[in-house]
Amino acid sequence: MIEQFGGTWLLVGAMGGGAEREGTGSMRVWRVQGLGTMGGSAFSRTARRAGGLVALVALVAACSSGDEGSEGSEIGATTGGPTTRSAETTGSTSTTTPAATTTTTAPTTTAVPPTTAAPPPPPPPIAEVDLRAATYRLLCPGGETEVDLRAPSSPSPGGPVMVDLFEPAFGEVTGDGREDAVIHVSCVFADGANIAGSAVVVVSSEAAGPTQIGGPIEGYSPAVIDGRLVVSRAVFGPDDARCCPSATVHVPVRFDGSSWVDGDGAGIGTGEVVTTAGLSALRIGGTYAEIAAAVGRPVTVEDPLQSSGSCVYVSIDSLPDVHALGGDGTVHSIEIDNPEVRTKSGLGVGTNADDIEGAFPGRVSAEPHPYDEAGQLLVFTPAEEPDRLVVFETDGATVTRYRVGEISWALLIEGCA
Repeated sequence: MIEQFGGTWLLVGAMGGGAEREGTGSMRVWRVQGLGTMGGSAFSRTARRAGGLVALVALVAACSSGDEGSEGSEIGATTGGPTTRSAETTGSTSTTTPAATTTTTAPTTTAVPPTTAAPPPPPPPIAEVDLRAATYRLLCPGGETEVDLRAPSSPSPGGPVMVDLFEPAFGEVTGDGREDAVIHVSCVFADGANIAGSAVVVVSSEAAGPTQIGGPIEGYSPAVIDGRLVVSRAVFGPDDARCCPSATVHVPVRFDGSSWVDGDGAGIGTGEVVTTAGLSALRIGGTYAEIAAAVGRPVTVEDPLQSSGSCVYVSIDSLPDVHALGGDGTVHSIEIDNPEVRTKSGLGVGTNADDIEGAFPGRVSAEPHPYDEAGQLLVFTPAEEPDRLVVFETDGATVTRYRVGEISWALLIEGCA
């Protein structure tokens, strides 16, 4: 605004431009140049006419100029200033309208859950799959060969081959909790040559169809026992004809994630105790494959008399000087020559003969040894198992060998003879 002080007209307020500032503090005074000391009505008209323009210029200068006397904005204050609408130059007054407060609201976003595709249906159970509708790697006469069972024959290094024998069994053997097909497959030359290769393949049901797990496993007669796979392998002695091996090894195999490897379990140690049920996993009545699966090591079955399995010797490589007598696929008695393998009562090879009778008073019968005039057969019949015997052979003073098992088999001094 314009005030008169002692004949001088002054503009009081905020102003820049050509006005000269006087005074300090919050009140700022500018001397308006060119107005002088106009008197009376002449100045009044001129002042009123210019007043609006001067006030407008002062206000714009205060808002926009970087005058050294400006205070600045408070930290955190709203940066938007008021909006000024200019007046006409002919007598109009300055009008200042405060800025409208504008609130910007972020658009509301509704989270849309990601679309999840429905899982594919599980493959059918392996027992419902056409196992011949696939290609497998087999052990053929010409070597390992990929054989398409849907074709009449497949090429191999030795000539066209085909599948002659295809015998599936079922059981879970890979550890994934799903049932697998365990197939004994015989591969022969397609021209009828009397040469064959034998293998066991493990097949899983997958979305793409029957799928072979690992490579072909050497062997035949696969058995699945408590999730363990056991295969049989023929062992030929030096005098055996090609038709008739004198020994068979029952081998537990396991899947290591990429291939099949032979079992290398701890087997049975000499510290195990003999009972009328057997020696640890070497059980009376157990099959050879069951024993191999339980001990995790190969079980060798020898048939030196070529008896077609009616009387054989069964042994485990981790248990020296111990073997079983078996027939028709099962163990019937165990014969111990190892002095470290003993009964629950501590009896065994080297035990004094008198201690045998003392351990079972009134239940031991003595018979002459048929091959040792000084020796005896001390026969113990357990009251709770009358179909079992324990037979101690002595030289007349100490035990030299003993057997435990079914009655007729435990009395076979000559073994399979």
